[in-house]
Amino acid sequence: MPTTREPGTGRADLPPQRPPQRPFEGSPMGTARARADSARPGLVDRGLRLLLRSRVLPFVLRLKLNKLLCSGGPPVAYRTDVGGCIYQGMPHNLIDNHVYYLGMYEPAIAEAMRFCVKAMPDLGRCAFVDIGANTGLFTLVGAKLFACVHAFEPYPPVFARLEEHIGLNGLESVNLYPLGLGAGQGDLPFIAPSPDNYGTGHFLGTGAGSAGLRLPVASGDQVLQHRSCAIGLVKLDVEGHEPQVLRGLADVLKTDQPVVIMELNTTTKQAFGNIEALMASFPTGYIPLAIRRKKCGFSVERFQWAKKQDNIVVVPAHRRAAFGPVA
Repeated sequence: MPTTREPGTGRADLPPQRPPQRPFEGSPMGTARARADSARPGLVDRGLRLLLRSRVLPFVLRLKLNKLLCSGGPPVAYRTDVGGCIYQGMPHNLIDNHVYYLGMYEPAIAEAMRFCVKAMPDLGRCAFVDIGANTGLFTLVGAKLFACVHAFEPYPPVFARLEEHIGLNGLESVNLYPLGLGAGQGDLPFIAPSPDNYGTGHFLGTGAGSAGLRLPVASGDQVLQHRSCAIGLVKLDVEGHEPQVLRGLADVLKTDQPVVIMELNTTTKQAFGNIEALMASFPTGYIPLAIRRKKCGFSVERFQWAKKQDNIVVVPAHRRAAFGPVA
């Protein structure tokens, strides 16, 4: 399927966007945007940001202090720099809280992306695929690292923020898709995210019934079959829908052999069931490495299914050496 873009928007036309839904109650995006340019943080808030962004403190301590002192923030909408791009943050939201106070949400993922391009420079001439793009944090980072980006976000209110960020930064190399990826084409039941954490939205299985919100899905092989350049890196974070996404990406994985960064929390492990099912989702030769938890920078360790390791990088054999030895 072709993925043409409207000039100046980076918006992919496949499939047509469904009618937009209302933004989350209590935080209308238009009002928040207007406040972002005029609001200024107070002295205490500025002090907290300086403290929580200080590299003198271990990142795990900064996370704990943020949860203790700033769990209700940020207090206002704001604009800040993310990966060399403008990011528009919203009040009282977990992801935007971390960006506001800590400088980034899951910084190890952004550092992993930068590491991959530095250690394997040919990846920078390839495409980055952001599956579960949410408001676009890693899409923005990827836009500065890769030749082009394909970003997928199915939930209309969150997709609107993703689209806003791409337009705000004039990123014409970014193709946006208002749908999720899965094992095939259709629509699936979707649980909307909570207003204070956009990352909790997720698809339900095909046997979950037809009541409530349903959103479109398509296979990655189908959507990306006319890609203009090879896929070099995939970021996958879809709250337990990962097995279906990988099933629908089988041809891309086999043909382009991208590095895959993916969340592997308890929900995702339950969806796979065991390590054999996880690795069966990848072509022969792929190797899993764990991204060290609660670190600001990027480093890897040996992957252990039974150990709590929130994010992993799954690497084709010919790229394994770039990640060095692991304990």
